[in-house]
This record gives sequence, structure tokens and C-alpha cells, in this order.
Amino acid sequence: MSDAAAVPPVAGERRDKGLFWLRAAGRSALGVAYLAAYVALDWLSFFEEFRGLDVTLWNPQPALTLILIIQRGTAYIPFALAAPFLSDWIVRDFPLNLAGTLAYDGIFAVGYVGLALLMRRFRSINADDARVQDMAWLVSTIMLGCLAISAACTEMLELLGIIKEHRARQIIGAFWIGDASGILAFLPFFITWRDALRTWRRGTTRQRIVDLAVFA
Repeated sequence: MSDAAAVPPVAGERRDKGLFWLRAAGRSALGVAYLAAYVALDWLSFFEEFRGLDVTLWNPQPALTLILIIQRGTAYIPFALAAPFLSDWIVRDFPLNLAGTLAYDGIFAVGYVGLALLMRRFRSINADDARVQDMAWLVSTIMLGCLAISAACTEMLELLGIIKEHRARQIIGAFWIGDASGILAFLPFFITWRDALRTWRRGTTRQRIVDLAVFA
């Protein structure tokens, strides 16, 4: 007798519903953890803002969005779209008016969700099978994607009358450097940490101490 025949229809439906709700609870828990981490990173990195705008020297939280969608899939897109709005509310109490915040954060969120979808081809990269050309493609995609998002967000600030046209190039540069440096610092770690941890555990005590010192 097959397994399908061995399970009564009602019991099978209950099992499927149970698995559905269990997976939904797991996604929700991970999504809430992502939102909390996003807000925490935004708060920690919000210093030396450029001319009072939401542009900082180092902006690591987009790396969380990229790795969440790259590794976990499109089911988490709603969390990724909500994160910038939630963070602007908690960390900065909406520095722009409501319409401006919706427009600016909307471009920012959609931009990084789109970049994550483009980069999903790298979801299986780890420390053992990553090739030089893979890493070069990854870095160039991040740099070009951040530049495009920076230009779009700056254009929105200009349309809203928050900045002047002659300041746009400066703001694009600051925005681009902050986002790209934050992503390049965190994304490789998020992608390879399991493999790196296994390698680290195989090392000697001295090697572990040196690794921790260099990382710190």
C-alpha cells in the first residue's frame, strides 16, 4: 500500500494545514527578526549624516535585505519593503513629510528588492566553491546597483525640493559610498559564515585567536 493511501484524507489535510501554519509562523518569526536587526543596524550606523539627510558614511542594513531574499526567497519581500518605513519611523521619526517618506523609502526599498532578485543566482555560493569571476560579478553588481539606487533616491529628494540640483552629485556620491561599503562589509560574511565557521573550528587555538583579532 502506498503512503498516500495509508493516510486518511482528513488526517492528510490536517497534516498539510499544520505544516502550512508551522511554515508561516517560521517565516513570520524570521521576518520580525529581520526587521528588528534592520532597525538596530540603522540606529547604530546613523551618525555623521550628510547635511542632515538620511545619508550616512556607512549603511549596512541593505545587506540584510539582500541576504534575506537571496537565501530565503521572495516570500520575504513584504518584510523587505516595510523595513525602511519602519526604520525611518523608529530611528528618525519620519524626517520628511509623509508623502516624501513614502516616495523616498519606496524607491529605496524597491531598488534593493530588485537588486536582491537579480543576485539570487549567488544564493548557493559558499567559501568552498566561490570562484574569482563569481566574486567579481557580485562586487560589480553591488556597486552598479547601489549607484543606480543612489541616483534614483537623490532625484526624488531633488523633485521634493529638499536638495538643490548643484548638490545632487555630492549626495549621490555620499549615498553610494555609504551603501556600497556597508553591503560589501556584511554580505560576504552572511553568505559564507557557515563554511567559514566550520573552517575556523578545524583550526588550532592560536589560529582562532588570530582570526578573531583580525576580524575585530
